[in-house]
Amino acid sequence: MKSVHIILIAYLRLAGMLRHAVLILLLVAAPAVASHAASVSGRFDVGGFSLNLNCQGQGRTTVVMDAGLAHSSREWEDIQSALSRNARVCTYDRAGYGLSDPGPPPRASSRLAAELRTLLERARIPPPYLLVGHSLGGYNMRAFAGLYPQETTGLVLVDAPHEALVHGFLESYFMQLIDPHGILQQLWQPGLLTNLSQLDLTPFAPLVGMTPSALRTALNEAAAFQESSNELRALGIRPELPVIVIMHGYRVFPATEIGNQMEEAWLAWQKDWASHHRFNRVIIAEHSAHDIPSTEPGVIVDAVRLLLGLSH
Repeated sequence: MKSVHIILIAYLRLAGMLRHAVLILLLVAAPAVASHAASVSGRFDVGGFSLNLNCQGQGRTTVVMDAGLAHSSREWEDIQSALSRNARVCTYDRAGYGLSDPGPPPRASSRLAAELRTLLERARIPPPYLLVGHSLGGYNMRAFAGLYPQETTGLVLVDAPHEALVHGFLESYFMQLIDPHGILQQLWQPGLLTNLSQLDLTPFAPLVGMTPSALRTALNEAAAFQESSNELRALGIRPELPVIVIMHGYRVFPATEIGNQMEEAWLAWQKDWASHHRFNRVIIAEHSAHDIPSTEPGVIVDAVRLLLGLSH
């Protein structure tokens, strides 16, 4: 019996030592786990090709950003740096840009949104997501919000286009004055843009400061713009989703009568779209043309912080 007591005491002591060891290991490992949760960077396979993702900071809601046509995630560097002090912020390169592989056509917004969602899943970045999109990136983020409404907690659109640019504009009175012979309408044909993207673009890419892959991707995304517009018109977004629209304050269109009308139309389109949401703001970036992320990043930072406050 005495030997049994000795064995039992030895076992309990060993168990106690093991518990202490486990606690020590957990305490040592905890900072590493927190660090991994705070920062995720790398390329992740999304179905036969890989996309580049960079997440910084921590927070219950993840801010996800998508850049404009022909831009990479570098567009968001200053904004991500500012926001990641108090929130989790993820930027990524769409297929064909930056460090991401090219993706399959057509490059319409629904496909791009689905690729982004797969990327977040593969990187283990859970919802909810606060979506930020600049220019064409705004189209993609609207598609994401429409396709995955339960995962989306807010939307910031930065000088994003409106479907009216495609539906009716090319046949409008304005376009007839600008382009009486229909040359621009012919250039906008998706088939032409797709055919251009299939050429050897190596000699032309440096002329526009792009890699051949990025130029090919930009052409394919432009070719799918009408399809993306149709998708957005069909999808819609729930009106309870909080929305902030940021648009340029410096004029983009020429200082002519037609240019003035186009500036007014652009603002009217933005206000009309925002008005369908119960919480909405339309903010004018007074010192910016279209490239607001570079010229007035603070306007975007403030808008994101406002929506983050609503989601918490």
